[in-house]
Amino acid sequence: MLYVFGDSWAAGTELNDSEKPFASYLAELLNSEYQNLGRSGASLGLILQKVITTVDNLQENDTVVVIVPPDIRWYTIDKHYSFKSLRINMPEYARFADALSTEWFIYHHNLFIYTIITMVTQKTKNLILAHNYGKLVIHEWFSDKIDKQYFLSENSLTALLGSTEWLGNYSKHDRKDGPETEHFSGIYFEGKLTHPNDLGHRQIAKILYDKLQQK
Repeated sequence: MLYVFGDSWAAGTELNDSEKPFASYLAELLNSEYQNLGRSGASLGLILQKVITTVDNLQENDTVVVIVPPDIRWYTIDKHYSFKSLRINMPEYARFADALSTEWFIYHHNLFIYTIITMVTQKTKNLILAHNYGKLVIHEWFSDKIDKQYFLSENSLTALLGSTEWLGNYSKHDRKDGPETEHFSGIYFEGKLTHPNDLGHRQIAKILYDKLQQK
């Protein structure tokens, strides 16, 4: 079984009915069934919650892909333990996060990544984490604790698909948690605003498959 976690890039936002997210194409390459647990706008904290509630189902031969969104996103939890992502353009975000430092976000992002790798690899070693855009900073406290072999690349998926790297995910006062439309260019984004097109998702599946074959 292939399990895919992540935000809108995993969910396949902007694809039409005749197009498929990369989870479907990767499953075909792996000759596997799949579950796509991607959710548009998801923060890494919410993605971790999805991993926690799914990890007991994993088997040794299963494959897990986690799309890592910008760490500047956050979330709330209500009394029923329901999660809600807080995106940087939401009024609630300002009330929650304006007093927090950039270092606070980096630390928790590292903590979430460490937890995901630790939990999943207790079940299966077939794991890939890939950040869709932005800088991926590993603090020195985690440099010998986060096993970097599970990262797809130091480069983001946006860069791997041929667009320029976006470096704004630590500028929370810009009120953006992702690149603008004009940032996404090339054949893998053509016809979409801020997400890969069908050809882009096919290419992501190929890149992930090649990485898994190396393992």
